Amino acid sequence: MPDDTPDPLRPFECYYEISTGYYLVTNRENDWIPQTESQIKRRLKAAGVGRVNSDQTGLNQVDMALLHLQNTWSVAYAGPVAGYSRGLHIENNKKILITTEAHFITPWPGKWPKLYELIKGLLVYESIDQRPYLFAWLKLAYNALITGQRQPGQCLVIAGPSGCGKSLLQKLITMILGGRSANPYPYMMSDKPGDFNSELFESEHLPIEDQAASNSTTIRRKFGQKIKELTVNDSQTCHAKYGERLCLRPIWRLSISLNDEPENLMILPPIDESIADKIILMRGYKAPMPMPTQTASQEAAFWLTLNEELPAFIHFLVNEFTIPDEMRADRYGMKEYHHPDVIAAINELQPETKLLALIDLAILSDSQPRWEGTSEMLEREFSESVHYQKQAYDLFTEFPRACGTYLDRLRKKRPDRVRKIRTTPRNVWEITKSHILPSSETVA
Repeated sequence: MPDDTPDPLRPFECYYEISTGYYLVTNRENDWIPQTESQIKRRLKAAGVGRVNSDQTGLNQVDMALLHLQNTWSVAYAGPVAGYSRGLHIENNKKILITTEAHFITPWPGKWPKLYELIKGLLVYESIDQRPYLFAWLKLAYNALITGQRQPGQCLVIAGPSGCGKSLLQKLITMILGGRSANPYPYMMSDKPGDFNSELFESEHLPIEDQAASNSTTIRRKFGQKIKELTVNDSQTCHAKYGERLCLRPIWRLSISLNDEPENLMILPPIDESIADKIILMRGYKAPMPMPTQTASQEAAFWLTLNEELPAFIHFLVNEFTIPDEMRADRYGMKEYHHPDVIAAINELQPETKLLALIDLAILSDSQPRWEGTSEMLEREFSESVHYQKQAYDLFTEFPRACGTYLDRLRKKRPDRVRKIRTTPRNVWEITKSHILPSSETVA
């Protein structure tokens, strides 16, 4: 870290970024700007560093100052990092220079009627009120950024009809979390190890809006794995163009908005035990907007009004809203929430649910209400099916031993339909029609 000792060879604050070879200085607006070697030489001369030879090496004072900057005032990274204040920091025993920081809205007591109506219309329907989960998620994220105390935060998902205000809410979340955002989806789904992702590290909010869905369970699970990494891992690998890979610890929050039709929900990963606690899954409802939004000028006026109410809303979050005890949890500060309609719709898209539907169509019948056998036997039966062979093949080839994995998930989700009745020498499964009671055999 810099100290107060006078440094004759550093006449103004300047850092040298090792990976890019640029020097960083501030301009009249106090913004950090990169400088080439020739540019920094001119600044050194203007600051009074002479050109006379300084020692027996033959180097002049400007060259000596450049070497001194490189040896003494070098940094491994220069740029913004989500949640970091402007200035010099140490991460993993490396100096990093944070050139810009988020600008947070100052909380102020007041009313927020239009924002209140917007959030109520979006998240409240009949007896279901999802607002406490949004407020808790925002409060925890805001406190983490303001205090610099890192705490992992779940991914916030809002599924609802077009025009309900879910994307508008994401834009307001960006404002609340410091005003910076970047779409992480291309980097989450890229297979190119050399892709640069430094722009993500510049933003406290990582919103994803209405991305194209995929029918592939493999792609959906890959997306789920990336969600886990972004929400749980304290250290993230930053790769800037022309820069080396560096482990940094951004404070950011991930949100997703999407339409609630089944084909749109396909972007979401299967909600299994490994990811369930890492997602807040809300349903958005369509209600009249609190102000007219038919024209561009009306939309601009509405946005301006919402922004004017944000100081009062943030004051409410920080000083008035308390996370209920029944919602609290140690790891994330709050428990997960899954709207029953949305989670039911997602479960209908799960491969194990599709498998059970295929079994009902291809194997079980009134004359054969019960099937018993191993997963290999089940695959063999489908391979002989004229009408359902391809559909089953697509399910079973997602990953090795997929059939057995799906049956085990069904055992947990639908114990009324699927049971494991023996485990030696191989798992033997019993599958029954929904109106048939399972046999009284127990697992050996």
